[in-house]
Amino acid sequence: MDDQKILGFLKTNGPTLPAQLAKFLESNILLSSARLSELVSRRLVLVSKLKVGGSPLYYLPGEEEKLLNFKENLNPKDQETLLRLQQEKIFQENAQDLFTKVSVRKLDDFAKALKVTRNGSTEIFWKWYMVNDDEAKRLINSLLEVPKSTQPASPPIQQEVKPALSEPIPKPVVEMVQQTQTVPVTKPIPVQIPIERSQSIPEPVRQPPKQIEPTVEIKSQPIQQRIVEPKKGIVAEAIETIKKKLPKR
Repeated sequence: MDDQKILGFLKTNGPTLPAQLAKFLESNILLSSARLSELVSRRLVLVSKLKVGGSPLYYLPGEEEKLLNFKENLNPKDQETLLRLQQEKIFQENAQDLFTKVSVRKLDDFAKALKVTRNGSTEIFWKWYMVNDDEAKRLINSLLEVPKSTQPASPPIQQEVKPALSEPIPKPVVEMVQQTQTVPVTKPIPVQIPIERSQSIPEPVRQPPKQIEPTVEIKSQPIQQRIVEPKKGIVAEAIETIKKKLPKR
């Protein structure tokens, strides 16, 4: 009975917050959130990635379009990406800038990822959630198609035409003859290089050093003369000795 009451409320009011359901059931938010989570597990109710005041929205399958009424809760960049995807319906991820690549991954409620394999490589495309698979394939093929005007012109194929020969033409035989030339060997001619002798430089005349005569100061002193009597001879001394010994008369 309560499940039908909750489903009826969601059908009437669209995407709902747990606080709104708690007020309707005259219960608390914790109990209302538990009842909604049980319905989500049974796939009777869907829950959004978009949050209002930190809480997700609960809605019935097939009412995804009503989530656009809450797009103001997205940041400005995500709102811009949402508007572009809604208009273009298909995004080729490799062709987008970095901010758009990050932003589109936040829009799980509005953007659905598609993996496309081409020439052995896999690319990721994003489609608007209201676009069915057949329309998505057509749009992807139109993006991957290269217009004929932009296709590079293929270079003309040059065919090599070989003339038909009735008889094979023998190839001329070329003999290489190596000629040896005798080159006379000339002896090297000695070259005499004149050597300039340096002129003799006269040796400087060495002058003898000047002799400095010492100055001698002579002081005159009185000379005492000593009269030395000449020595007498031995004979004279003998005569005087004899005279002294003789008696006087």
